[in-house]
Amino acid sequence: MSIFPGMNTHKYYLVYRQDKERGKKATIGILEERRKVDREGNERGMLMLARERFAKSVTDFPNISIHRISS
Repeated sequence: MSIFPGMNTHKYYLVYRQDKERGKKATIGILEERRKVDREGNERGMLMLARERFAKSVTDFPNISIHRISS
């Protein structure tokens, strides 16, 4: 429930791993962002969180991407 009427403060991001050999993306997870206000760099921060949680190693970081699915 939002403290601001009519505003949903939850945002969801699908997390993908890019398979360079096959040229396809596979969904590997979902992240929820729960901030009361938008700040500069929200999406960048979520990408770094996704990379920390879902990358197999540091060399896998470039293969992890996110896509916002709700606001």
